[in-house]
Amino acid sequence: MGKGFGDPEPQGGGCGVRQAGAVIIVSGKTGTRRIRLIESVPDLQRWLAVHPERSSPGAWLWPSRRGGRLSVEFFNYVLKSAAAKARINKRIHPHLLRHTRATHLAKVFTEDQLRVYFGWTRNSHIPARYVHLSGRDVDGTLARHYGLSSGDGGTPCPRCGFINHGGGLYCSRCSAVLSEAEAFRVEELEAKKEELVRKVVEKLIEKAPDLLERILVETGAAEEMASLTEGHQSGAGGGI
Repeated sequence: MGKGFGDPEPQGGGCGVRQAGAVIIVSGKTGTRRIRLIESVPDLQRWLAVHPERSSPGAWLWPSRRGGRLSVEFFNYVLKSAAAKARINKRIHPHLLRHTRATHLAKVFTEDQLRVYFGWTRNSHIPARYVHLSGRDVDGTLARHYGLSSGDGGTPCPRCGFINHGGGLYCSRCSAVLSEAEAFRVEELEAKKEELVRKVVEKLIEKAPDLLERILVETGAAEEMASLTEGHQSGAGGGI
């Protein structure tokens, strides 16, 4: 869980499931950022299927029974109750989930990627601390030097559960992304492509609006956009 509870809850358009996992968009002290989810996607999809307001695009992802978003106090209650049922005796709190996640991802992310994922500023020394404590550059090298294997028994796919061997980046059965680092790389590429398309469209609107209109008509994009707009206005959109 890479999201602190100081951040607003994802609302309409803030959660989407894609090939490389799910993406939620949150806003915190350092601004808006995207968080990639992989292992939790099956659970997220099951929740979205039974969400009490699943037909409302603007609904909170985690609503309260009285309306509005789930409160921090109630989340703490749920978390402690789950820990008690699992017979976990140590003190459990939301920040511990964030700390544990950062410790795990420090083994595969660079310091800059950790900053983006967790919302730390460029001047923060926290990412370097996590990378240092992870021992990622030491443990693997030492194990290889002495001929020791990691003994992980393969990588389970977060989507279909298939056990993948050979260190591949994608599941051999359903093609879902297996690596956190690869998922982050895919997300960065998608963001760059979206930004490039946006710049091209802006220039077309400015320099050749007639050409843009003709392209939209010839590709059928204009008709599809009109259909999507009508569907949104009529409240027929599905999902959260």
